Amino acid sequence: MSASKLAIFVVMSIFLMQNLFVAFSVSESSVSESGRIPQPDLQISTEDITFSKSQFSVGEYVNISVRIHNKGNQAAGTFQVRYTDNSSGTFFPPLDTLQGCPEYSEITSETAYLPLIQGVHIITIIADATNLVVESDETNNRASIEIYVGSSQNTITIEHEITPNPCKMNENVWVNGSARLITGQPASNASVKITIDAIGKEYETKTNENGEFFYQFTSPSKVGKYLLNISVNSGEFHGFASDYLEVKRQEYPNLVVREISVSPSTPYTSEKVQISVVIQNKGKENATNVLVEMLIDDSVVGSDEKEKIDSDAKAVSNCTWKAKKGTHNVTVRINGILSQASKSFKVIERTTQSLIPQDMGVYVVVFVILCAVIFVYISSKEKSMKFNHIRKIIKKRDKRKLSSSVSVTDEKETKRGNG
Repeated sequence: MSASKLAIFVVMSIFLMQNLFVAFSVSESSVSESGRIPQPDLQISTEDITFSKSQFSVGEYVNISVRIHNKGNQAAGTFQVRYTDNSSGTFFPPLDTLQGCPEYSEITSETAYLPLIQGVHIITIIADATNLVVESDETNNRASIEIYVGSSQNTITIEHEITPNPCKMNENVWVNGSARLITGQPASNASVKITIDAIGKEYETKTNENGEFFYQFTSPSKVGKYLLNISVNSGEFHGFASDYLEVKRQEYPNLVVREISVSPSTPYTSEKVQISVVIQNKGKENATNVLVEMLIDDSVVGSDEKEKIDSDAKAVSNCTWKAKKGTHNVTVRINGILSQASKSFKVIERTTQSLIPQDMGVYVVVFVILCAVIFVYISSKEKSMKFNHIRKIIKKRDKRKLSSSVSVTDEKETKRGNG
């Protein structure tokens, strides 16, 4: 191979290696730690859409806001939000431009809406409507919501309340309201229509002499947010109002046994034993009329009824039992359902070595120590008294010796004087 060919081969090899290294680096850096390629994911739902007022009329502006969530693992660049109306309505602006949204965060878009005709309108909002952002999921960035637009010449004012709202599936719901003419007088004996277009339901009633109306119906059997329209018509006068009925999934209590305790832990035969059980409601719904049964060896030894246990709250049930020799097992039944929790303990026969109750052990030790201290004190007191007695005897003896010595000396001095 000539030198020129060898040089060309070396240059091409280096070029290919550099390109491979760059490609590998790019592909490596573009994959997140979780193994997914970093991409934004813009999402919106019906719950993210809000209006500046709850009643809509032809020719009256209303502000619309929508929260847009980026649940992807990469920031979204500039994108546009489009607002549309399946009926006749105008948006200002119809296309809102947002300057990006960081990963795992949210941003709000707003527009003004002017409905032009009376009736049901379906407002649809699309995030990244012009596909400026490449997303991991392109199907979850739109949401639609129904509104009812009333006449621009409403001559009846409607006030209403929906209870409960939110409600559960297939639950009884009340619509209570009142209707008044623009003069302030009650719209008495007027026809009232309550409609839920999404499920094709229409209910009719009438106002009483005070302009009040009441109606009960069963909520839809599916979870969702439903537009509820109310119209009042007295012939010459009419009025419209709308609201949302939110149907939520049914929640239930979830009662679990958190703790079982036996006191004393190792009882003696015929001793009174206390069984304590701690129950917790881990569900999202409060529990009422809870029956707690405590069983030892599958036999009920005590029961307790709790009127109410709130969500995430705890309750304690107790009972006493006369101990019988052997190994026993405590279980708990809640509203007739046996819990998996259990507690084993042993009852022993009382012996001569165990005449002192277990709880008295500490007192016995203290008593023994106290007796020892008293004994030492008395012993030292007796020794001190004996020592003092001996000292007194010695002092008396010394005093007598000194006295006799003085007497002898005086006698000698007297004889010496007489001589």
